[in-house]
Amino acid sequence: MLAVALLGAAATPEYSIEAIRYANAPNISVADMLMGGPKDEKIDAVFVIWLIRGGGHNILFDSGFHHPQWFKYFSISDYLRPDKAVLLAGVKPDAVTDIVISHAHWDHMGGIDLFPKATV
Repeated sequence: MLAVALLGAAATPEYSIEAIRYANAPNISVADMLMGGPKDEKIDAVFVIWLIRGGGHNILFDSGFHHPQWFKYFSISDYLRPDKAVLLAGVKPDAVTDIVISHAHWDHMGGIDLFPKATV
């Protein structure tokens, strides 16, 4: 009886998760990234969005940024607009079905408009 029930059960979809780096911020102050952090210590930061594929969905965990006003805060290098970066990973921007925002900072939700068919 158990075998029959399992045969009729829906298969669990397989998912893949990819980190997509779309920019670098070299030599920035730790204090700029962490409240109360030391001002005299520097790090090289990267900007990443996560692409999750599976179950008929293309999900972004965060959406990056692209509006010009955000570029004045850090010295950004090797920038590729998030929709173009996702396209290079094989997903058209209008094929992104969902966006999950980790938190409401400019570099995490400033690219929502690049993915017009996604549910946020």
